[in-house]
Amino acid sequence: MRYSFSEIHTLNILSDDPQYSQYFNTPKDLTFMVRIIFLCFSLAVLGAIFFKVDKIVPAQGIIDTKSELFEIRNTEPGFVEKMHVREGDLVKKGEPLIQFETAMIDLEISGLKQQLKNLSRNLWSDFYQIQALVDDSTKAQLQLSLKSIPNSILNLGYEGYLSKPFSDAKGVNEQQKNSLTEQVFSGKRQQDNIQSRLQLQLKELDRVTVLFQEGIESQASLDEAKSTILTLESQLESNIETVQALESEIMRLDKEQGQMQSEYILERLVRIHDQLDVYHRTEFELASKERVRSDLMVRSPIDGIVDALLIQGDKERIPETTTLLSIRPSYAEKDLEIDIQIPANYAIWVRSGMEFRASSLGNNPEDHGYLTGEITFIAASSQTDESSGERLYRMKGKILKITSLREDSRDTLLRPGSALNVDIRAGERRLINYVFDPFSKYLRTALSEPS
Repeated sequence: MRYSFSEIHTLNILSDDPQYSQYFNTPKDLTFMVRIIFLCFSLAVLGAIFFKVDKIVPAQGIIDTKSELFEIRNTEPGFVEKMHVREGDLVKKGEPLIQFETAMIDLEISGLKQQLKNLSRNLWSDFYQIQALVDDSTKAQLQLSLKSIPNSILNLGYEGYLSKPFSDAKGVNEQQKNSLTEQVFSGKRQQDNIQSRLQLQLKELDRVTVLFQEGIESQASLDEAKSTILTLESQLESNIETVQALESEIMRLDKEQGQMQSEYILERLVRIHDQLDVYHRTEFELASKERVRSDLMVRSPIDGIVDALLIQGDKERIPETTTLLSIRPSYAEKDLEIDIQIPANYAIWVRSGMEFRASSLGNNPEDHGYLTGEITFIAASSQTDESSGERLYRMKGKILKITSLREDSRDTLLRPGSALNVDIRAGERRLINYVFDPFSKYLRTALSEPS
């Protein structure tokens, strides 16, 4: 139905007349509904003004332990002989992890040990050869120097025989001296005998000379007496020279024996000190080789779990300082923390001590549960993510409460390395702000100078 202008004008005039206006009132149901709608709108505006909701800052995080992964490296190159562990194995401190081949180093160690035994035997042999010939001070110093060296000769019990060669040589020398001394003594007795005979013969010469002058004895008797005296004098001189030669020989033997003893002692003392130096160098080299051999058995330095094996297996040749495997230290739930990364444009809202709620990335929190905690650390500056190029701030979060909905989900939720969605509660905000913020944003844009 269409009304003309004059008809509409007539209706407006009639509606202004109280007598006819009652026929034009709005129905009561419609009025009631309008009032209800207005009341609800008013309550909604009041609620938006006075009620606040949590302001949530989104971030991503990874569950980690406070202790970082422990990388195990080899100090010596070699071939893998046996692998004692696999990924995921629980290991104790000192437990074997990887055994390298030790055949070559074992031969070297065996040779050094035999060399030490030979040096030990030679050192104690030299000591026992001269212990009776040196003074007490020298002997005490030698015993102190040899104190740390095993005495294999004492165990065998033939140390007394080692001093006999020099004693026997000294005995032979003493016998020669004794023989010469007896000869000297005999020669001196012969000298006394010859001198006595010479004295008697001189008296006889005087008597024969007197008798010859008196004409009683002949010239032949006088010459015979003189000849006998000359013979005795010659024998005496010869005997004296012989005794002197024997005494010189005795002095030579004494000097030679002293010199031989000094050289004998000196030679062994020098040899002892030289061999001591060689012994200690060999001992140090042996200790070094044994340490290398010990390093060829790679052991766990901590209690933990084998996180990753980075070598293929048996008979593989491994260069020096190669990372063999990594171990995650043993941890309790209190040792877990969350490494959080938040975009730089959201980081302005976050402060230390703020609460957060984290759940498994890409999963409904109602499936596995969630973690609640607080921010404990915020990096002083942002870093660029190499993959996305986005500037991110690194933060640390302490776990205060664990809410797992199933028995098997707790371990899954707390597994180190798990990626998490993190919602950080950065304060509260009025609901009305969410309504007017878009308008105020566009208003500020409209009022600003175009760029």
